[in-house]
Amino acid sequence: MEVRKETIDSPGDGAVAPEFAALTRRQKVLLIDDDKASLTILAELLRPEVDVALARNGEQGLRKAREIRPDLILLDVMMPDMDGFEVIRRLKSDEHTEHIPVMFITGTGDLENEERGLALGACDYVHKPFHHSIVLARVRLHLQVVQQHALEVARESILAKERFLANMSHELRTPLNAIHGTVELLKSQPLDDRTLRQLDTIHQSSRFLLYLINDILDLARLNAGKMHMDEALFDLDHLLQSVCDLYRATNDSKEIDLVIDVAPDVPVYVRGDESRLKQVLANLLSNAYKFTEEGSICIEVRRATDDLLKFAVIDTGIGVAPEKQSTIFDAFIQADDSTARRYGGAGLGLQICTRLVNMMRGRLHVVSEPAAGSTFYFTIPLPADGRPLPELTQRFGILTDPHWRYMAELAARDIVAMQGEVVLLEDIDAVPTSAVTVDRWLVFSRHFDSDHLQRWSLAEHSVLWFLPQSVVYDLPTLPNVALEALPYGRFHLRRWVAADELTASNVTPLPSLNHVQVVVVDDNPVNLRVVTAILEKLGATVQAFDQAQRALDYVKHHNADLMLMDVQMPDLDGLEATERLRQQGFAAPVIAFTANVSQRDRAACLSAGMNDVLVKPVKMVQLHTMVQKWLSPN
Repeated sequence: MEVRKETIDSPGDGAVAPEFAALTRRQKVLLIDDDKASLTILAELLRPEVDVALARNGEQGLRKAREIRPDLILLDVMMPDMDGFEVIRRLKSDEHTEHIPVMFITGTGDLENEERGLALGACDYVHKPFHHSIVLARVRLHLQVVQQHALEVARESILAKERFLANMSHELRTPLNAIHGTVELLKSQPLDDRTLRQLDTIHQSSRFLLYLINDILDLARLNAGKMHMDEALFDLDHLLQSVCDLYRATNDSKEIDLVIDVAPDVPVYVRGDESRLKQVLANLLSNAYKFTEEGSICIEVRRATDDLLKFAVIDTGIGVAPEKQSTIFDAFIQADDSTARRYGGAGLGLQICTRLVNMMRGRLHVVSEPAAGSTFYFTIPLPADGRPLPELTQRFGILTDPHWRYMAELAARDIVAMQGEVVLLEDIDAVPTSAVTVDRWLVFSRHFDSDHLQRWSLAEHSVLWFLPQSVVYDLPTLPNVALEALPYGRFHLRRWVAADELTASNVTPLPSLNHVQVVVVDDNPVNLRVVTAILEKLGATVQAFDQAQRALDYVKHHNADLMLMDVQMPDLDGLEATERLRQQGFAAPVIAFTANVSQRDRAACLSAGMNDVLVKPVKMVQLHTMVQKWLSPN
């Protein structure tokens, strides 16, 4: 069978919002008249500017009005069988056509008839014999009114959608903020490795939920043409590892091998939109897991040119039939209804991927055939910053069971690319025939067996041991052994060897916020407690209020260096509260603490007198950075 290769173009950031799509098409006018000569004259007059449909009697006119939903109807008054008055009466009593403006055509100057027609809902009259310029002017005027009304309806629809999405975002992000904040507080305590891994599972699950929320919000922003790229320098290895971490639990439950295959010449630090690239890869991975029951899924990264990187997500799943490959990239569409019933999902991911890749100046492609898996790939510009890979001057031994040999070979390739020496790559169950002199060990296995530590004298060296997450989850802390959940990635190697640069344990502690007075306002009691606890952990003195008015009363008589203000609250919201604060002379920074992430929301916060915006869920480092940003002398 020939493999179908499909290229998907997207409207990108120039896409027309669905609400405005009707405004970009040619307008339609329906002419209803029993006089063939009149129809011919009007059709020839109007066709250069609009699409014209014709009807020779009232019944035919009513039927066409329901079928084509014209923007304007020109209706003759005097017709046999059913006159114009009866036609307009039926049009206005039908919910499908009642909104269509109707202009009467008449050959008489009978004012009583004109008054009757206007009373029945007509918007205007044109008279026979036709004055072409007058007819055109009146048709243009009424079509302009129709278009203006459609524009207002479209704007109202978009505003309603934005209000709904803002409310939904607030309701969903608020509990996520509490989860994230609580996990961060717990992880800052002295805990054993097993407990930290359990907290990581909670954190990964909440991050995955946040991705789903962002997908829905971003699709709306894409449709409204309000999505923007934000380019900055980022660590590509870390991005790939963090995306794969989202699927660790799924990886174990389905017994699928997840592989990160990054060519040695792919740079570590690149410049681009990190969050959007992560979103694309997360969606492609989600799609791969959804339709793959067994086998493997691979994220492959290759260097196409100096500044172009090619990303591919390759699976061994059910594949996509050639005739379905173009439609799966539409929003809310899956290959077929049975796929949706069996595998679930909203059908949003590939549509979002297509449009985000387009905005990153790339194109999304698929190569697939039924029962043989799929490859989704794209190439985008990600300029490197020129920093080379760290150099490894040590000797590494690698032990692996046969199942993970490919992953072990990837690790060996990376070590060699970083100037390290691989002196052994061996089956872990083999019996060593002689002493092995190495500085570090990498181990890949399905299960942890303490006998291996003794057989290979592993405990005498630093060991990085890769296992399925379900196994790592239950293991206690082991001396000299760093446990990592599969899949292996170059980031693991760099973090292990260059711990002073990459591991959290050697990161300089956040400077204390001693002597900083912070007022926190949030109507959600859980969020209020979490944010207060984080700030107190950072050393700040905190006054917490669940009502904005109480905070306003407090700062009248007490000093505050900074106020953290929730935006969406009952009674007195954060915007109005900030305006009142400024009116009563409060000059300290006010930071919006909100789940609403649109540009309109940000602008509203700044317009109300707030200084900056923190989007929920907020991490400890982000909160600390924001406080320091606005209280630093510089």
